Amino acid sequence: MREEIAEPFVRFAGLGFLIPCSVAAGYFLGLVLDKLFHTNFLYIVFLIIGAAGGLYAMVREASAKS
Repeated sequence: MREEIAEPFVRFAGLGFLIPCSVAAGYFLGLVLDKLFHTNFLYIVFLIIGAAGGLYAMVREASAKS
C-alpha cells in the first residue's frame, strides 16, 4: 500500500532535476568545445540542445505508463 503511494511521487520528483541537469550539461559541454575550437557560440547551441533533450525526456517520462 505504501509503495503504491510513494512510487509516483519518487518518479515525478526526479523530473524536477531533469531539465536543469540537461541544460547544465549542454552548457558545460558547449563551453569545453568553445575552448577547444576557439569559438564563442557553441555553448549557446549546446544549451539549446540540452534544453530540448531535457524537455523531450521529461515528456517521455511523464507520459510513460506505470
